[in-house]
Amino acid sequence: HVDRSIDFPLEFLYDNCIGTANLLEYLRLYHRDHLETVLYFSTDEVFGPAPDGVFYKEWDRYNSGNPYSASKAAAEEVCLAYHNTYGLPILISHCMNVFGKRQHPEKFFPLIINKLLNSETISIHADAKKERSGSRFYIHTDDVAEAVLFLLKLHSEHKINSGDKFNITGSEEITNLELA
Repeated sequence: HVDRSIDFPLEFLYDNCIGTANLLEYLRLYHRDHLETVLYFSTDEVFGPAPDGVFYKEWDRYNSGNPYSASKAAAEEVCLAYHNTYGLPILISHCMNVFGKRQHPEKFFPLIINKLLNSETISIHADAKKERSGSRFYIHTDDVAEAVLFLLKLHSEHKINSGDKFNITGSEEITNLELA
């Protein structure tokens, strides 16, 4: 979670970067010959804020705006290094604003639902002038699962390559104010 990463940046670096490196090292040492695909879930946050009308492509430059996104970008580089150096069959996804059942209460969907149920004020992030609320391409967990199955199938059929990156996003942009 972005806000928590600002308060506890090292936790995110340890979890996302060092944790990923430990997992990949374990796979390299003990399971390398039996791996079909490793799918690393990254985030669209690695690109930073998108200006109006800009939709980042998978290999666009990164501009991490917080410790969370920087830790995910660093972990992506570790994944690519393990693919390039050791041949691990790794795919990388940039998921965008996933929501679904049993989501952590700090996330936007359960947060606004709980605040509505408790008649509490809902805070909506806006631009610096407080004229426009933020907007997102939200995507449900079921759609992410379908995208993952699709990528795994393509990879097993050798129609996509290890080391490739894929953006997984919702189909329609909605403002956080509209959503609330």
